[in-house]
Amino acid sequence: MKIPDLRTSSSTSVSAIVVGGGDVIVKIVSLAVTIILMRIFTPSDYGILTTLLTFIMVLPLFMDLGTTPSMIRFGPFLEAKGLVKQRDELFKTSLALRIIVGLLMFGAVFPFRKMISSYFLHDSGLSMLVTLMLLATLSTSFTQFIAAIFQSRERFLKMSVTKFVEALLKLVSIAVLWVLLPSIGLSHVMIIYGLAPLMTVILFFSEIRKLIRVSFLPVQKLKQIARISFWYMCSNIFLMIFVNFDILIIAAIGSQQDVGLFGAGYKLASVLGLIVNALFTVFMPQASRKVTSGDLIKYLGKISIVCALLAIAAFPFAFSGHFLVSSIAGDAYVTPDKSGELSNHLHHGVYPRVAEDVFFLTVCDHSVMILFIPFMICLFTVNRPILLALFSALEMILNIIGDVIFVPLYGPAGAAAVTLTVRMTVGTWGSIYLYRKLKQNTDFIQQVF
Repeated sequence: MKIPDLRTSSSTSVSAIVVGGGDVIVKIVSLAVTIILMRIFTPSDYGILTTLLTFIMVLPLFMDLGTTPSMIRFGPFLEAKGLVKQRDELFKTSLALRIIVGLLMFGAVFPFRKMISSYFLHDSGLSMLVTLMLLATLSTSFTQFIAAIFQSRERFLKMSVTKFVEALLKLVSIAVLWVLLPSIGLSHVMIIYGLAPLMTVILFFSEIRKLIRVSFLPVQKLKQIARISFWYMCSNIFLMIFVNFDILIIAAIGSQQDVGLFGAGYKLASVLGLIVNALFTVFMPQASRKVTSGDLIKYLGKISIVCALLAIAAFPFAFSGHFLVSSIAGDAYVTPDKSGELSNHLHHGVYPRVAEDVFFLTVCDHSVMILFIPFMICLFTVNRPILLALFSALEMILNIIGDVIFVPLYGPAGAAAVTLTVRMTVGTWGSIYLYRKLKQNTDFIQQVF
């Protein structure tokens, strides 16, 4: 698939428009899929689907052993230094690890499919859905690999097209089945979520084929990258658990209807994730080219102004929750209790079953994420993966503790509130810590290559 790329353009604004515009299109397609699924299934069945899709997002982190962040972090750096051969060696080694670990993970999890189904889906008879989820996870991980190659090489147009093709295949397939079949089941949806990434990989297989003749990373350098990648993997796992633990604990101690309500509010609010992803995607390769603390501080200072303005601009979106939930998801996702006063229920230990509370808090959370994008980028670019893992672990632990305490009392809205509070607390403290370290220690950025 021959697609022009904008890598030769030095304009950050052009790159941001390409990434942001591509993500908007992908998000529109994905939102269409979400709306169809919410219309097809009851909140309970949609809750089951939300739980399965959460696993599809989490499990790929175990498959690459942290090499994907290494590709994005060191790919631009190596290319800037003219070490294209070492960059391609890093890519091929990452692909090999993904294949081997992915197959081992499937073999390790497959025997426990009934237990997973019983615990998270509350029905051991749905174990086939868990099997389909594992297969979908394998195929999804390879589209993520191809997208990581494009991001590392700053070929943002190709990266956006890759995501669009996968999303469009899902939309078309689900829409066709919805029209042709008298009733579409959860198994049909999971099969589509497995085939769509696989077909996308086939379309962009040339990017993988280019790596076949490339040698693997030298053993000595592989050990160094493996050490860094291990902590990247740990931080990604901690971060993914932090982001998705809300759904998992609601699935474990609540009903699938609760999961469906939470998922509806979260999905509709996550449109702001477009801004987060676009900014991080564009800023990360550019920050990776900064080799001194002074240069990195100046760059982070510039993008901090942009992020702060965008975070402020995004906040008013939080007040559109009731309209969006009722008009897009449907009345089934809005509580019969029209008071809208969450406080009326708290002293009874009962929470209103609405998605709009989750929507409001999730929009606030995404606004905070936009604000702290410089903090996240700094954690990656100082080449101190243990520090990155520690911050991620801190967020995860605080979120788990908060969810265990507040979800039984306040339900889905309590989970969203805990996530927002943790993000603000860790982001504020972490930003101050890193700024002081960069100012006080000119060698704080560790050299790897």
